Amino acid sequence: MKLAIFGGMFDPPHFGHLTLAERTLSILKADRMLFVPAASHPMKSEVGHSNAQDRFAMTSLAVKDHPLFSVSDIEINRPGVSYTVDTLEEIRKQYNPETIFLCIGADNAASFHKWHRPERIVELCNIVVWKRSSDLVITSLFTDQMIMLDTPLIDVSSTQIRQLVHSGKSIEGLVPDAVREYIVEHSLYR
Repeated sequence: MKLAIFGGMFDPPHFGHLTLAERTLSILKADRMLFVPAASHPMKSEVGHSNAQDRFAMTSLAVKDHPLFSVSDIEINRPGVSYTVDTLEEIRKQYNPETIFLCIGADNAASFHKWHRPERIVELCNIVVWKRSSDLVITSLFTDQMIMLDTPLIDVSSTQIRQLVHSGKSIEGLVPDAVREYIVEHSLYR
């Protein structure tokens, strides 16, 4: 099995995430996309954001109708700091894939050499970098070990969605209906 991994906050998950995942599966000819919501983001405060359980629930709702998508709570359930290398080691044990593709944004690729144990990460998986522009040049100690994918700029972001909800505006068409209903039902981002 060829397994692609899409980690992130997913606060909330939106159609941009789903479109990117679909296109990535198609390009890589991977068998499955595993969404891995992060337990917490070290650079963001919790104010205005949802907790890990809500983000896991929303991500599960967002992917439930896609047969090649699934969600893992591996990072949410791990106590303490969660490192990508630990997640990859656990995924390799749980799923025993032939190939792992770790999908990251260009911003993360530029700082990849600063991640915890980047040498081990490249042993465990293929790093796939989503670039939003073919003109973008990424320099990293590990650039020659990265697969670059040009991806379309999808004009939606989780930040934008949180701001719309906070302002009492509609997010219809930006997130799956089940995610929108969850946000309303749980009074998120208000």
